[in-house]
Amino acid sequence: MKTLRLSKFFVDDHEYRCLPMPEIVKHTKQHYYIKIDWANLGYRDLYLDAEYYVDIGSDFESFMQGYVTSARAVLKNIEKTKDHESYERRTQHDWFIETFNITY
Repeated sequence: MKTLRLSKFFVDDHEYRCLPMPEIVKHTKQHYYIKIDWANLGYRDLYLDAEYYVDIGSDFESFMQGYVTSARAVLKNIEKTKDHESYERRTQHDWFIETFNITY
């Protein structure tokens, strides 16, 4: 099982907003180690959430810059996992998104 190390800052906020979460395998004081699994709705949702904040990052006031910077780091790290074997399986679970009308 391969894992990805991410800062807790953005991941904790993602969880605080009650969004789907990836599988957290281990944690340290400042980082989570999450299971790389593109078929997991929480993993993909974290990626899309980070992508959203990076895209609108220039519209935020300076007090949100730390949040946008953290989102940018999460996005960069998750993008590096697109060569993982689970990336090809990511669309097999889109029935869940369609069934419950989840929009991004």
